[in-house]
Amino acid sequence: MTCSDFRQWLEKGRQNGVSERELAKMLGCGVNSMTRWKWYDPPYYIGLAIAAIEAGLKPWKQSCR
Repeated sequence: MTCSDFRQWLEKGRQNGVSERELAKMLGCGVNSMTRWKWYDPPYYIGLAIAAIEAGLKPWKQSCR
């Protein structure tokens, strides 16, 4: 994911009425990190997290025995 892709995803969220603070919470990061990723490519795992969100996947939880 490039910073341009990330900005497009943020814009899509805004158009759907989701704030950047809410998107940050969904990604498990801070708003400051998201600000940085608008100008510098986000880490690989952020692209994976966004793909999971877009696919409607729920967080994975390992069952304890």
